[in-house]
Amino acid sequence: MGYSTISNAIQTPDLGSVADPKEQFEIAMQLLGDQGSNNKDFESGYQWLKLAAAYQYPEAQYTLGLYHHLGLDNIQEDYNRAVKIYEQAANNGHLTAQLQLSRILLDETLPLYDPQKAIHWLTKAALQNDVVSQYSLALLYRDATPYAPEHKNNYLSWLTRAAENGYRQAQYMLGSLYIEGTEYPVDHDKAFYWFNEAALQGDAESQYNLALLYERRGTDKHNQEQARYWFEKASAQDMPDAQFNLGRRYLFGQGVKIDMEKGLGLITRSAEGGNPAAQTLLANYYIQGQYLDQNYAKARELYETAADHQYPEAQYQLALMFARGQGVIKSEEQAVHWIRKAAELNHPKAQYGLGAYLINGVGTEKDVFLAAYWISRAAAQGQQHAIEAKPSVLENLTETEQESLDSMLGEIDSAPQAVK
Repeated sequence: MGYSTISNAIQTPDLGSVADPKEQFEIAMQLLGDQGSNNKDFESGYQWLKLAAAYQYPEAQYTLGLYHHLGLDNIQEDYNRAVKIYEQAANNGHLTAQLQLSRILLDETLPLYDPQKAIHWLTKAALQNDVVSQYSLALLYRDATPYAPEHKNNYLSWLTRAAENGYRQAQYMLGSLYIEGTEYPVDHDKAFYWFNEAALQGDAESQYNLALLYERRGTDKHNQEQARYWFEKASAQDMPDAQFNLGRRYLFGQGVKIDMEKGLGLITRSAEGGNPAAQTLLANYYIQGQYLDQNYAKARELYETAADHQYPEAQYQLALMFARGQGVIKSEEQAVHWIRKAAELNHPKAQYGLGAYLINGVGTEKDVFLAAYWISRAAAQGQQHAIEAKPSVLENLTETEQESLDSMLGEIDSAPQAVK
């Protein structure tokens, strides 16, 4: 035909003189090509593009839809027309057209918003083994409203297909589903498998979770070495939780030779990255003057940062600082403030301590009933001082108060517990 060596629009074949839609599309693309090219002839190129699309050439249909979708060159942006043309390409199996349709139909800012149609086209793309479509479809079923029972199965089915096709995010999410046990039964073996798959692809969260699962498997040499290996992989990606766990291993010689410098370095990086456990551990060292020079100001700063992120041990340690006046003005009121926060987050020592403050009326109004409540909760967690104090505290309650206390504690016992 000669179109592959066109140097200007005059040499372009006449419309209709080329019968093959693939060749029509190639002519269109040359004429609609690079900006400033001598070959560029929008009007002719657009006509060739429409001709190829009319002959049901999917790539031409998709490209024509894109012109109307984005308002390219002299074409006015028109979502309605773009959707109609995309549908033609999508019906002819064009993957990208199916994806574009789903994106437009899922845009709540557009009058074309239609999640059911979006799911239809995303399913078409997913059935072509497109992993991004499979993963996106899984998330749509997960978040679909109104909820239908089949959504749960569709969510797991498409998430699994994406994971099986090597999609890292899906593998991590599947591992999380099987370890959390909120929507699906806990299955540590499946969680291990999927975290391992994603970890091998460099997913830091999966590497960290895989290390935790190896720790859970036992204290033998193989499991401990694997745990350290994956903690190191995640730590190298600046994951604060992994840095804390790895640092703790070097500090205490857990499966590795003690290396204080390396351990403190990792704990410090973890604390700087926002890990509250690392912040609290460093603060403890500053309070004790162990491994670090004693510095109450730095300890308080670290405790407060962790406490503001609802870390109960940091809140409890802050309470002790105020109770003892360590680097701060001694304040029983501030001690009660922080110990109450830790108690509410189920810290057993804090629960006992709050009970002691309440029964003695120190830093707060005396309240024997609330004291019995907090000491009972601490005792239920095995806190030894609370176990010893509980009988004498309960003796101060009336029969009505005891019944009320039993009811309150019963509600706590029957409440669903978060998976840790």
